[in-house]
Amino acid sequence: IIQGGCADVMKRALIGCNEFLKPYHTKMMLSVHDEICFNLHKNELDIIPELQRIMTEVYPSQYLPLETEASISDKSWAHVEKYVRAPRVET
Repeated sequence: IIQGGCADVMKRALIGCNEFLKPYHTKMMLSVHDEICFNLHKNELDIIPELQRIMTEVYPSQYLPLETEASISDKSWAHVEKYVRAPRVET
């Protein structure tokens, strides 16, 4: 039951991300176990927090909160670094 439940969470996350990405150049490439890999367009880095929100809220539960982490690379999977959202600078 646990494994099937996790698969349902991933399916819902894939559907939610796919719907969100329709107007963007960024595309989902593949899913590997509990990860979703995206080909992120260079001008669309600002959508990463929204993708994370979609994934964490796909199965709301006060007893089992979902967390996400983003990694990014402009070269290959061998050069992946943890994505840290830059703080907003108000002008």
